[in-house]
Amino acid sequence: MRLKTELRKLRALGCEATARSVTLHLGEDTPLDSGKVLELVRPRNSPLPLTPDMRLTRRAREGETFSSGLEAADKLLAELQGCMR
Repeated sequence: MRLKTELRKLRALGCEATARSVTLHLGEDTPLDSGKVLELVRPRNSPLPLTPDMRLTRRAREGETFSSGLEAADKLLAELQGCMR
């Protein structure tokens, strides 16, 4: 339920999570600051690609492991906290 609440705050349309990656399907009305999100996805070694259709994926970095999709989702949500408007 906690994850669902956090996804609602982001106005995410959906979420797919595995122990290797998590993808958020963001709506046009997401309260995330686009400039701050771009700062996260821009670096060449960033594990956060963003597609034109607003799918933000967080992949595990080399040597990084998650025990579940829930843990991977928690990591992404923690990284996005600083991007809220």
